[in-house]
Amino acid sequence: MRTRARVISHRNVEICRLDAAKSSQPIWAKTSKGDAVFFVRMNNSSRAMPDGDVRAYFADRWPEHELSDFPGT
Repeated sequence: MRTRARVISHRNVEICRLDAAKSSQPIWAKTSKGDAVFFVRMNNSSRAMPDGDVRAYFADRWPEHELSDFPGT
């Protein structure tokens, strides 16, 4: 399963729930200015990770890889 969408009822209100599997590698987004930005899920939102935190996050999330293994780093 990569992504699954389903409609569930909660307190008599229908909501759409999206489930997404973890990625096996980091995915970088490009801004309209061409900058590469790395986003992470934090609770119920997606946030751009500050450049100074990316190296530690990668080492924790993908310990079997060197940072240089990933495009965009």
